[in-house]
Amino acid sequence: MKNLVKISLFIAAGVIANPSNAAATNSGQISFTGSIGSSTCLIDGELQGFKTVDFGSLQPSEVPAAGATPVPFTLTISGDAASCNKDTVSIAFNPNNPNIDKPTGNLKLNGPLPAGNVGIELAAIPSGGGAATKIRLGGSNGFTNVTITPAMSTTPTGNRSGTANLQARLVRVDPSIPPTPGSIFSQIDYVLVYQ
Repeated sequence: MKNLVKISLFIAAGVIANPSNAAATNSGQISFTGSIGSSTCLIDGELQGFKTVDFGSLQPSEVPAAGATPVPFTLTISGDAASCNKDTVSIAFNPNNPNIDKPTGNLKLNGPLPAGNVGIELAAIPSGGGAATKIRLGGSNGFTNVTITPAMSTTPTGNRSGTANLQARLVRVDPSIPPTPGSIFSQIDYVLVYQ
């Protein structure tokens, strides 16, 4: 079951100036999203999970061919045991987000005057430690799992909590070309899938 973190209705349509002239018509898009489910957890203590990851101010030399130093961040999934009642939650990133660069599986920059030749790579850090694993956005593995603890019976009282340990880093789109100065901004939406 899914709990949609970012619920949106997006309508982009144009006005047809001359209905009799098919060449003059415009196109549009309507996207519908939502969820149906019996399990509901909070994300960082809120119903809607919004997170900002700040890379700070970097020099172009601080984004080398191998990528910049990763910035770790977490998403804490929690709630009372009656409503947050599944043991595992998958955080699934929207594979159709327009900010995804499909060939690399990274995020493209889309802010004002964006830095050139730079993308954002997401990775999951195992809960027990170890090397981070890239989350290839736009593909079937664009998700990470969180185990909710402690395990409760079917009629428990108390709170449950689990943490997704993630990291983001700036990477060059073309490793052989240094980045050019500009702003760093992008977005990715996600849903929680309860298991």
